[in-house]
Amino acid sequence: DVSSEDMAALVQGNINFAFDMYAQLIASSENQGKNVFFSPYSISVALAMTLSGAEGETETEMHKALRFVLAEPGLHKAFSQLDMEMENAAKQQENLTLSVVNSLWGQYDWNFRLSFINFLATQYGAGMNLVDFYNQPDPSRLLINNWVEEKTQNRIKDILPPESIDPLTVLVLTNAIYFLADWQKQFNP
Repeated sequence: DVSSEDMAALVQGNINFAFDMYAQLIASSENQGKNVFFSPYSISVALAMTLSGAEGETETEMHKALRFVLAEPGLHKAFSQLDMEMENAAKQQENLTLSVVNSLWGQYDWNFRLSFINFLATQYGAGMNLVDFYNQPDPSRLLINNWVEEKTQNRIKDILPPESIDPLTVLVLTNAIYFLADWQKQFNP
């Protein structure tokens, strides 16, 4: 039940965010003269999921930085609709595979707001996986890495480097996209 105007606003905001981020990435001294590849959609989705738990100044600043013009909960409904439309369009194409997956990894004894967990499950299909970051930070990191690797057909490995998870971690939000298709003009192998 998302209007075409809301979808257009979400898409335009994502385009603006993508070009602004690309400009920053290529301006970075470490990226000068290099190919840069990133998924602005993944970043937008992951941060929209995070935004759903933000309030006050943090929420306002996130809307501004991500170029989101839609208010909540319309923003999240539009993301959910866009995800469904992309998956349906991909299913109708030959030689195209698209998989967008989201997941939460939370400290098993932490008191998360059930409304937050349910909202992310409903709007983004993100299930909660309970782990023990406090007592087993590295095994938890490896579990997340293995999940991402599996969901991306072994393309993204070790997304979380060693020591990126520590006993103070309580929640990790993951978004992974796997996209495989033929190019209109093939690269010379």
